[in-house]
Amino acid sequence: MVDAYSGSLELLEAAHTWAIWDKRRLANEGLAKMDQAVNRAPDDLEARFIRAASAWHLPFFFRRREQAASDFTFIAPRAEGAVAKGTLPLSWPQPRSTTTARSSSTAATVTVPNKPSKRQCALTAPVRAAAML
Repeated sequence: MVDAYSGSLELLEAAHTWAIWDKRRLANEGLAKMDQAVNRAPDDLEARFIRAASAWHLPFFFRRREQAASDFTFIAPRAEGAVAKGTLPLSWPQPRSTTTARSSSTAATVTVPNKPSKRQCALTAPVRAAAML
């Protein structure tokens, strides 16, 4: 799993580096790490999702669009079962914050759910992503 995250970070570094001569090398190293992670654990939904989400928007010359679509297709039917088993949480209990809104004549207390974290969004995204295919 560490290889999948590390590879994704290398892709991010490739996207943001100013050194043009390093972009291709960093991207290829990142893709190789994500491929290793999926090859080691082909049934790991998180590793496949990281690879798919990272490769989906790569330029055409990387030729990873079909692989990303294949990973999303692999994840979609299994995500619901993994959520049911508890191996892939669909959502976490959300802590709530209370806000008091005041106007000139009244005060009202409103309970507002906190914004989900990026990890929560990432783990629930396979189902949404598969629906886009």
